[in-house]
Amino acid sequence: MSDTRETITLGAGSCPAWLTDHRIHGRTVVPAAVSAIWMARRLETGLLVDVRWLRPLHVADEAISLRLEVFDEVEVALTGPRSGPAGPFGRACYARAVRASGPTAGLSSFAPIDATPSAPPGSFHGPFWRATSTTMRASEEGLDLSGSFAVLTSESEVPPGPPATGDWDPRALDWCFQAVGAWERSRGTTPTWPARADAIRWLAAPRPREVLEARARRSGAASASGSGAAPGWDVVLQGEDDRRLIELSGYQTGAVPRGWTES
Repeated sequence: MSDTRETITLGAGSCPAWLTDHRIHGRTVVPAAVSAIWMARRLETGLLVDVRWLRPLHVADEAISLRLEVFDEVEVALTGPRSGPAGPFGRACYARAVRASGPTAGLSSFAPIDATPSAPPGSFHGPFWRATSTTMRASEEGLDLSGSFAVLTSESEVPPGPPATGDWDPRALDWCFQAVGAWERSRGTTPTWPARADAIRWLAAPRPREVLEARARRSGAASASGSGAAPGWDVVLQGEDDRRLIELSGYQTGAVPRGWTES
């Protein structure tokens, strides 16, 4: 990495579907899956550890300039000019992550949930983020969520930032998040958003129109700091031949305040 800073501008003129279709409480919000991919690309790694999303990043009509800032060559922060927790560069910090310094153990295999398939409760965001032929199996143990996406093919479909490849389709990681979200909504939990993950490991790219299955199980990870933190989850995203695409370990969600403010 020759530079420690990279700038991304969002919200000027027409916004792409990956952004306009991602809304929380009616607000356009930068997807956590997109910010995770930005950070992984900036660190030139397929394995992030100690990933934290500090607060939702709302994008209004006016342009907003974001930065991916690297320090000590192993940690990256997504920063912006708006209000938020202080970052390492004196700007608001919305997300941060670390490149793993050595090998980390992968997740063990998950047996399928033994339950009758059903449709997930409600819907997540707009058409860009929705899979076709969606089914789920849920139990107290966890949830299996199945569906398929068309692989992204054009520049306009891919979030801006470091050079994009098919290996980094943000919907694949978001499908892991949605598996946990579907389980929470099936249990009547209030809306949540990604808060942190012990590790995210990208292993392979999805194939065109491939049916993907995210298997989410409760993990032994300690709850995130702060009151009302959700329990931890481990999620494995698999393709049709059971090959692993993504492993998400120690994932935790946090409640989204209905009236959160941006100034």
